[in-house]
Amino acid sequence: MKKILSLYIAWSIFQFASAQENSLLLKSEGDAKASITSTNFIALQSSGFTNELIKKFYFGGLIENDIISNSTQKLSSKNTIGENLSLSLEYRTKLKQKNENFAKRWLGGIRSQQILIGEYSSDAFRFFFQGNKNFEDKTMNLAPNNLLGLEWKTVYLGTEMVKGNSEFGIQLGLNLGNQLYDISIPEGQLYTAKDVIELNGKIKLNAFTNSSTTYDYFAVNGYGLNGAAYYSKNLNQGKTKITIGIQDLGFIKWNKNISEKTIDSNFVWRGVAIENIFDSIKADINGISDLENTWIHEKENATPTTLIPTRIYIQYRSLLTSKIELQSSFQYTISKVNSAYINTGINYRPSTKWIIGFIAGYGNYGKFHAGFNTSIYISKNLLIEYFGNSLATEFLAKNSAYFNHGLKVRLAL
Repeated sequence: MKKILSLYIAWSIFQFASAQENSLLLKSEGDAKASITSTNFIALQSSGFTNELIKKFYFGGLIENDIISNSTQKLSSKNTIGENLSLSLEYRTKLKQKNENFAKRWLGGIRSQQILIGEYSSDAFRFFFQGNKNFEDKTMNLAPNNLLGLEWKTVYLGTEMVKGNSEFGIQLGLNLGNQLYDISIPEGQLYTAKDVIELNGKIKLNAFTNSSTTYDYFAVNGYGLNGAAYYSKNLNQGKTKITIGIQDLGFIKWNKNISEKTIDSNFVWRGVAIENIFDSIKADINGISDLENTWIHEKENATPTTLIPTRIYIQYRSLLTSKIELQSSFQYTISKVNSAYINTGINYRPSTKWIIGFIAGYGNYGKFHAGFNTSIYISKNLLIEYFGNSLATEFLAKNSAYFNHGLKVRLAL
């Protein structure tokens, strides 16, 4: 498990709300016949890891005891971790006026997402990083632990319509599943005897995973549908905008390249001084094959259906002046591990070609973060936006881990 988790994290680094997305300060596309937009986000968050620990854990380096100790102070009974890499390319036609009060455009694109979402107990964290020596004559609670690792691509088409002060958009698409790690541990206890020469416990586990031989970036191991929709209302003569929407409502039905593994077992290991189970796992078995044959029941050619993480959001934007905008948003993510997130920020336009903003937020799979964003018109037709939503806090070593960065490039044609 430790090796799988480390390899998967190294491979994958949710598309989260950004501070200047759809800012009222941005110029319209004017006379352009169409536009192409590339939007790319990377996020890494955890309520139980500090910034200093997550850097060492993912990118290498000696993890000292005081770094682990600082993170244990952040732990609660249930802790979360979330990662997302989202890459997309979208084509939009010009908003065409159908009559005096109605306009419409078409759009289409492709989006690639890699996610890792999990929850873990405080005892599981201590066990993973410190072993079981500190739990002598105690029972560790290793549940609930849930992990969803998912990679998929979405090809979609959509339309946006403007009628008076209202705007409505809808997208329908095809999900192409690439890779799946879906692991649930609803029950798990481990008791370490006082003399540390006996371990006994109980574990229940269910896991769906790809075979490593069936994965590459363009492999298709499942299909499904995807939908998204939003509704916006302009108020106060266009100076205020409220948007509600839903993103990534869909599923993936996996093919026979998925295997299902289950464990439901009591166990006892005796006779070896065990200070760290990761270093001395051969207490009462001859090898890992014995462990698999005794504990793990595997079913090949499983065809599970996975609901992809769905984001429901509401966003508020208001112009205080022609150069200053306030914004706030709330989102709720429905997934294997649900999460809520709220943020607020202010954007300022010092010139017609430049916007700078500040954002602060709390939630998702981490805690508090703050950062800066900027939008720059390189030319009349080229807009570049950078979102450093955690830039002000990610260097605070003892803060709960939160990294969130994005880059958006829009070319008017």
